[in-house]
Amino acid sequence: MKFIFFTADGIGLPIAYRLLKEGNDVIIAQVQNVEDLGNGDKNEHPDIKRTRLENYNGILTKYDAKEVLRNMKKISNKDEVFVFFDFNNLWRFAEVALKMGFTKGFFPSKEDYELEKDRNKAKDLVKKYYPGLKVADVHEFKTTDEAKQMLEESEDIWVLKGNSECAKTFVPSSKNAELAKIQIIEMLDENTQDYESSGFILEKMINNPRELTPESIWWDGKLVATNIDIENKPLGSGNIADQTGCSANLIIKTEIDDEINKISFPPFVEEMAKKHKGMFVWDASLLCDEDKYFFGEFCSCRVGWDSVFSEILMSGSATNYFKSISEGKNPFIYKFGVSVRGFNIAKKDEGIDYKVIKSSMNWMQSADKNVFPYEMMMEDGKVTNIGASPDMVVFAGSGNEIEDALDEVYETIENFSFEDMYTRPRFDFTSYDYPSSIMNRFMYGLDRSLYSSEKTEEINELESLEETK
Repeated sequence: MKFIFFTADGIGLPIAYRLLKEGNDVIIAQVQNVEDLGNGDKNEHPDIKRTRLENYNGILTKYDAKEVLRNMKKISNKDEVFVFFDFNNLWRFAEVALKMGFTKGFFPSKEDYELEKDRNKAKDLVKKYYPGLKVADVHEFKTTDEAKQMLEESEDIWVLKGNSECAKTFVPSSKNAELAKIQIIEMLDENTQDYESSGFILEKMINNPRELTPESIWWDGKLVATNIDIENKPLGSGNIADQTGCSANLIIKTEIDDEINKISFPPFVEEMAKKHKGMFVWDASLLCDEDKYFFGEFCSCRVGWDSVFSEILMSGSATNYFKSISEGKNPFIYKFGVSVRGFNIAKKDEGIDYKVIKSSMNWMQSADKNVFPYEMMMEDGKVTNIGASPDMVVFAGSGNEIEDALDEVYETIENFSFEDMYTRPRFDFTSYDYPSSIMNRFMYGLDRSLYSSEKTEEINELESLEETK
């Protein structure tokens, strides 16, 4: 297949790299200046820009996105090229490609970007089109002083969510309202500038929520596949410590007529899909409280990171993933996928800022298909990370049994060489010891017949072990 991959921060480069290794023709177009995105991004720090642009240097050939876009006018066989935009913040570039006549690909729109960034717009949409979902109480703030005053007057527990990427989502660890209040106020005091830079919200915490994220994949307005992502975000075992983009997840292949898809994808979603040429992805995270389902967030017209790596292996290869979808076929060969993120936890002190350390990274060639580096480059004949972020690499696996997928992942981790790398351990992935564990959430969905995946043999064995304990 022929691909043109557009990226800004390089998040899609692991897929482009995989497609090239599978023998496809891939052109990589990277946005050189973030202000060209048109999303209000300006004044990118020179060091951040340098590391952003050097990702995969010496491994992949990358071109200026503007230059690639201009040269795309010369392509006559536009229907033979799959144009992929790796995040919905690239909507301006996608609009130009569509106007040129490209229709095969993954084209996010401005509306897609706004639905993910503007929580109020997303919640209004849910109230209007999602009869099966409830919306939790939310308060918006521009200053931390306003938020602290509201907290002092409230007897509820709240979750803190920032509108800028540097403002972390913070979930209090205490179930005591007074202690939870203190935790949030401390977080606001320690990170005032981050939260006030773009505003933030306090969202009323749902009691004992179990988060499930159903995903639908469409081609030219036709639904071709569905799955569920059960994701751990906190860094540490037991879902403690800092929130990350993802630390581990389980992907479950579902049937289109499963109950959870009826809740998550009302007729409105098909209307959205029909507005898009080519591939369209829509998910809606559900916060489940007994038999009530609350809305979490949308990730409109972008793949889920790290879940897409699991989906690729569930499809047999990256090529088959895109080829099947573009033919209107379900790409998933296997029932389950697993991803575990490898974090670079080595840091060096550089005054106010802390930077992660650059070091060589190596892995067995036999496990290459299971390794998806978020960042790497060739330097002095060695493959190293680029030192931009703790989010270094994802290990993925697939199988018709969860244990088979876990075997692939953790065997790969054992044969991956990088000093000071941290991953959440296997015993935590299979744990039933805390309510929000992946396996407890998996069983929650099964017990309520939200999806039709049968209990597999190893799940029954794990339950027997728990009963014995």
